[in-house]
Amino acid sequence: MTAHDPPRDPEEPPATPPPARAARWQIFESLRIPAYRRYMIGFTGSGIAFTNQQVAMGWLAYDLTQSSRALGAVLLFSGITMAIGSLAGGVIADRWDRRTTIISLQIFAALNSLIIGLLVVTGHIQFWHLYPYAAINGFATGVHLPSRQAFVYNIVGKDLLPNAMAVNVANNNIMRLAAPALAGYFIAWFGVASVFFSIVAGFGLSAVVMLFFVGPTKQEYLAPREHPLRALAGGFTYLWSQRTLFWLVILTLVGTTMGMPFRDLMPAFAVEALDLDPQGFGLLMSMVGLGSLIGGIGIAFLASSRRPGVLLIIAGIGWGLALALLGLASSLATAIIVIILLGCVSTFFNVINNVMLQTKADDAHRGRIASFHLLTFSTHPMGAMALGALADGTDIRTAYVAFGIAMVVVMLALGVWRSDVRRLAS
Repeated sequence: MTAHDPPRDPEEPPATPPPARAARWQIFESLRIPAYRRYMIGFTGSGIAFTNQQVAMGWLAYDLTQSSRALGAVLLFSGITMAIGSLAGGVIADRWDRRTTIISLQIFAALNSLIIGLLVVTGHIQFWHLYPYAAINGFATGVHLPSRQAFVYNIVGKDLLPNAMAVNVANNNIMRLAAPALAGYFIAWFGVASVFFSIVAGFGLSAVVMLFFVGPTKQEYLAPREHPLRALAGGFTYLWSQRTLFWLVILTLVGTTMGMPFRDLMPAFAVEALDLDPQGFGLLMSMVGLGSLIGGIGIAFLASSRRPGVLLIIAGIGWGLALALLGLASSLATAIIVIILLGCVSTFFNVINNVMLQTKADDAHRGRIASFHLLTFSTHPMGAMALGALADGTDIRTAYVAFGIAMVVVMLALGVWRSDVRRLAS
């Protein structure tokens, strides 16, 4: 064990399982660590909360305005504050206790959703209330996610990090599969306020587990105690000096800006393209979760692939193709099949990319590299606003096809040009 690897629980089995049991644990090997199993219970709660945030905010915004552009504008506020928060979050993750950061920000986000739920119940909700709600959520997410990503490393160490991240994705996407469908029924039966209250419960569960049930982990404070802006600039300098890491971040930027906004505009697609009700919308969002779950399990199988760079480019091209096909889907059945494929390839792409960033970065910069990766996700509301404007000017189907084709072209170009990314090895 190196100086920077987290300590092992005395009750924890060795990192490499005995040969007779290796096959049993191959897919979920990281779950052999007791602290990580407990962590995943809390992660389930936060997964429900994050998923229902998107469902509840998207449906409420569209229900209040009937405008794709207005929905995109709300998401833009979230993206701007998420970008600001992620830059601060990377520095925080490398210098302060990660568990404390995660707990504090989740409580903050829970209170934010509680306020909106109460406004809806009392009949005082107005569209403009969603702007501060989205801004606060974006900032809280941006600050805490770099700490959460780096915290997994604290629990499992470098060797099991790819498997642990795949398990994270699989768990989160089980929530994406179940939570949106339930949220759709909750909206229809009890109103959208009930979904906001489920967000409060999910974050509360995660905070309690993190506070009381995840044992102590070792965190090396490797970043020097320098001014936060100097530390942030040092992170950018490191990223620029590591060109392969830099281009991995650029690839993430392409995926999140061009490929991810289809989820944000799903309320408009469900109503305008397929004439669905809230339950149908929830079903579509759940199918994204099903595809993501399949993609996460695939990553667990391929975590030790020797050519992750090639897999990354293929997944990015597939993402764009699937998005274009969704725009051409003429029935609910066809849309479900394509959405499952979309969830699969997008998750495959994002997890491979994140694993490469986390394992190739050095210990002193891991939190800031996680924040730069997260920073690219903050651009997807900008893409959503552009997609919404295109949909309002033409129609939602045309917008999906145009963004999908553009993404295929960009991914192909980067795949051909950046041989260092293609040749990445695990």
